Amino acid sequence: MDVAAAAGERAARLLPGLGFPADTTAGGAIAIESDAAASHRWFVPAVRGDDLLGFLVFDGDVLLRSSSFPSPVPAGDWLDAERIRERAERFSGDRAVGEPVLSHDGAPDHHLAWRVPMPSGFVFVAGTAAWWSRPRPDQVTG
Repeated sequence: MDVAAAAGERAARLLPGLGFPADTTAGGAIAIESDAAASHRWFVPAVRGDDLLGFLVFDGDVLLRSSSFPSPVPAGDWLDAERIRERAERFSGDRAVGEPVLSHDGAPDHHLAWRVPMPSGFVFVAGTAAWWSRPRPDQVTG
């Protein structure tokens, strides 16, 4: 079994104990790209129908964190690459020059967002929010 499938199966087993409703399922694991080549982190969405209730982040098979949203959000806002790309293009006023990748804006443990390459830099998208990437020293996390 590959690492992505293992993360998804582990998430499915953990969801009930983390307080998610019984009808919540684990979506497909998505690799979290990092500037550090050694990253093996996976984002596993906690979904119910068309809603995203939260997510789990794994490093290999180790759960690093879980998060639930105060209220469900449309899963497509976080999981549909086409919707994410379109949101970045509307925000920037330009066409994307590559595909969105799940990454982080800042320290690896914070600011989980989709990074979309644009001609003039990167736009990050998280749910319905979009913003330009900004350079920051490594020690700055916010």
